[in-house]
Amino acid sequence: EGNEQSCSNKQEVEKVVKILKHLIEHEGLDLSDKENLNIMSQYNAQCHQIRLAVSDIAENVNVNTVVASQGGEWNYVIFSTVRSLPRYRIEKKPTLGWCKKSLGFISDEHQINVALTRARRGLIIIGNKYLLSSDPVWKNLIYHYARLGCVVEDYEEFPRSSSNHKVPGGSMYLQSKTASNSKKFSDNRVPKRKTIKHQPTKETEEAFYRGTDQEEEMHQRQLQKEELLYSRD
Repeated sequence: EGNEQSCSNKQEVEKVVKILKHLIEHEGLDLSDKENLNIMSQYNAQCHQIRLAVSDIAENVNVNTVVASQGGEWNYVIFSTVRSLPRYRIEKKPTLGWCKKSLGFISDEHQINVALTRARRGLIIIGNKYLLSSDPVWKNLIYHYARLGCVVEDYEEFPRSSSNHKVPGGSMYLQSKTASNSKKFSDNRVPKRKTIKHQPTKETEEAFYRGTDQEEEMHQRQLQKEELLYSRD
């Protein structure tokens, strides 16, 4: 854990900083109480970058790997999943080999379970919805949280009470809006597919994961550019 070609994601670090500022300035988060907040990632490199970034905001902010966080509980948890790819590079029918290469141990069910059960009151997950959905567990989690109204697509929309807005560029926030929602996550641990009452149908999945028209146009233009590059080689 933390050593598998340890990764970092600058954009997610910046989003962690923005969310932390929001929690302090608008939600009255008191960082003097060490049990109030923990920031997590599976990767040591990401934890290091987050520590550097948040040091300008407050001293001694809890930033730990998922494994190091096991056994602890905090009122609020921010979880940076790190791994990301442009949507045009994400396989529609990913193989196990592709998932292992592209997701790494971000799809480890034990680490997912640990990460999602550390928060008492509020959990915020930052990640690429399209890439995470390549994994069956994450796919069901994202769909499950969306039905609860806990998917937030951009920091400018944070916090929000609806998940109807499409995801620009694949960035995603999952937040528990209330203590009762957070308790629901903690009590259920990682929701198994058979325990999720509303399984996504083909039609609802297509509607949920379909990007905006502009995003699809960008996707097609990128594919055309790649085809031109391949034809020149």
